[in-house]
Amino acid sequence: SSYMPNGEPSSDWINASADGKIEYKTLDTGAFTIELRYTKDFKSWGAIEFINAVSGKKISVSSPPLLELASIQGTVAPGQGPSLIRIAGLERFIVPDSAGRFVVDSLPLGDFKLIVESRSNRGVIRVDAETGIEIPALELGEAKGFAVEDFESFSGKSKTGSILGDGWWYTIDAAGESILPLWDDALIRSFSGRVGCASGGCARTSNRLGFLLGLWDVDYDLSLLDTLYFAAKGKGELRIALAYGEFGVKENGLETAVVLEENWKGYAIAISKMKTYGPTQTEKTRSNRIDFLVSDGGEVFLDDISLGGVDSSALEEVKVEWANPEASLFPGENWAQHISLLSTVIGYGSQTKGGAGGEICLVTTEEDLLENEENAYVVAPGSLRECAMKDGPIWIQFEKDGVFRLQTPLRIKSFKTIDGRGRDVRIAGMGILADSASHLIFENLRFTSPAITEKDTTSRRALSIHNQSKNIWVDHCTFEEYPLVLLDIKRRSDSVTISWSRFEGSGHAILLGLNPEIYFDSLEHLTAHHNYFNNLTGVGILNHGNIGHFYNNFFMDMGSVGVASTDRAQSRIEKNIFNIAAPFYNKRVDFAQLDVDGSGGYIDMIDNWLANGGSVLKDPNKVHAPTYDYMATDAGAALALRIQSEAGPR
Repeated sequence: SSYMPNGEPSSDWINASADGKIEYKTLDTGAFTIELRYTKDFKSWGAIEFINAVSGKKISVSSPPLLELASIQGTVAPGQGPSLIRIAGLERFIVPDSAGRFVVDSLPLGDFKLIVESRSNRGVIRVDAETGIEIPALELGEAKGFAVEDFESFSGKSKTGSILGDGWWYTIDAAGESILPLWDDALIRSFSGRVGCASGGCARTSNRLGFLLGLWDVDYDLSLLDTLYFAAKGKGELRIALAYGEFGVKENGLETAVVLEENWKGYAIAISKMKTYGPTQTEKTRSNRIDFLVSDGGEVFLDDISLGGVDSSALEEVKVEWANPEASLFPGENWAQHISLLSTVIGYGSQTKGGAGGEICLVTTEEDLLENEENAYVVAPGSLRECAMKDGPIWIQFEKDGVFRLQTPLRIKSFKTIDGRGRDVRIAGMGILADSASHLIFENLRFTSPAITEKDTTSRRALSIHNQSKNIWVDHCTFEEYPLVLLDIKRRSDSVTISWSRFEGSGHAILLGLNPEIYFDSLEHLTAHHNYFNNLTGVGILNHGNIGHFYNNFFMDMGSVGVASTDRAQSRIEKNIFNIAAPFYNKRVDFAQLDVDGSGGYIDMIDNWLANGGSVLKDPNKVHAPTYDYMATDAGAALALRIQSEAGPR
């Protein structure tokens, strides 16, 4: 009667003889639970009998009445982690489903004592239950230690991340060299346990899965940590590490391994039993991340990870910053001065003056064009259009947030800064045209909700820089929803920098130069850095015949490639992050997707992170090297996270 099933059959049923007799021999003594079952025509009856066996003594038992079978149903409350339901002495091993629902069936009518055991270190409860009765939602005990992740809303960011900072989950990239954050829905779904979970969410991996305790470039001195708790099931061996410092050969930490079981099991790993690893091995209690690695071709499900002996306040108080944390590229900006804005521009567009030295024009209305008494349209006073069409240097600011819907394309004049900092400024409608206009700055704007469709021929760009426009800077802007191209630079326009901007929900993001079958551009220069490209059906940057320097960009989700360099274009592609299978192509293709003869371009790829695989091209002798000063950060998870969170309006 003390027997607890483990999910594996322990013995076969013993069949009665023709006259209904059963004999069972055992060398054990003590209390026994006997279950009797009779089945006929797909219907079953049964009974439970309790006896005490004494060594050497034969015990005769007359069969109790066989009763119809019934079930006990109930639910383990959400967020309790994996658990199982057992009845001592009987072959009942029930794992609740992902909603916590369980059914203990084939029981004779009567009362039973259910043993509900947490598999994530929440303890055991015993519940009296009667067949045919629904048990109210069961609450298990509190999880031991400080819960750092329970996977109830597996979103790619751990629970501690919402408390302490970054805190994202990660796996390993295609090359097996760098950690890859679960920064998109597809990756998150691939690591979600789904049907393998019990009573809520869990994670699943057949390779590597880990998460940051908090900030990317901060370790935590966990001198109070005594135990690492987690629940797991699967096959193979699971390596568990408390790691700190940079990932890779410089990594240090504590590690151990456990052999997985096919049913959920709660593990309590004593920190004192873990072994040190890494080149330093001096900080035995320091940790930046918790790492799980599956070996032997197995698969593991994870749930309810907690730290014994520490809590969230303790983690906040024991930060140990890395020796060289990544510095912001935009430190201490004074938004009250135009010159402080100009001090941050880098690259081919760095000579732009914008509206520096000119008057301030304050946009006070969302109106654009007004119809007068003669049924003619005039520019609305105080509008964005009125400020943009003034002569001379103008620094355009906004009185308040607003959606500025352009009824016709806005042809901006030279020496203008459209500065949306401190405001939620949305440019909608027909977009902005820089037509033979120079020295322009577009800062902290959101280009969205176009008033056009893909079939319109008037304006299919949010921002168009053409007809020898020069010295342009686009910074911290968002471009979205325009159907064909979000931003283009064409017809001998030159000296453009695009930085810290987002390009989403379109075909192509940036067009540099027209298709040479329309117009051959070859003298345009573009710097694009720290931009985020996501949810595009086409190319991130399409360079037809010009000179481009593209560094520290994040190409997240593309229907085509990150960078196309065709028609003798020169593209220096440096320390970017490509979360796409094909980072580039260097020949123009026709409508049948065939290479066009003589349309080749040049590419020099330098230290890019190909997180999803792909090939590399290096042709430094044919690609122009920039002569301006710049600082390219190493392409890795920290840069990806920073671009994803900081690109776009501030």
